[in-house]
Formats: sequence, C-alpha cells, structure tokens
Amino acid sequence: MSYLDELQEIFYELFDDAPKLSSLTDASVSDEWDSFMQVQIVLSVEEKYGVNFSLEEIEGLNNVGEFIELIKKYNT
Repeated sequence: MSYLDELQEIFYELFDDAPKLSSLTDASVSDEWDSFMQVQIVLSVEEKYGVNFSLEEIEGLNNVGEFIELIKKYNT
C-alpha cells in the first residue's frame, strides 16, 4: 500500500466527509480541515509510523505530497 493510500485511510477515519487525496491536496479542500484537524492528522501519522515530527517540520507542510516526503524521511 502506498503512503498516499495509507494517508487516505487515516483521513477516512478522522473526517466526516474525507477529501480524495492527491499529492497537491491541502487544507483548502475541506471545511473540516482546521488547525485542530491538522493536529489530529499529524498525531495519527506519528502513531501509525512510530515517529515524532518537530514543530518546524509540521509548520513547513503545505500539502499532502510534502507530508508524504516527510514521512519517507523517517521511514527509509
């Protein structure tokens, strides 16, 4: 399963109406994707992959593709 597919599963768990993800997807695609949801997404990913991202890394994310690259950085 790809990182994108795994992230999509996390989104299905967290969102009432999960957006279909692509590498360019960002928070603008969903009214549900606010700062609280962003924290939930990050915590879910950290738990799934057993990693801890720094605040600087999280603040620098602009879209799902950048998030996947960050996950890969810790999972290689």
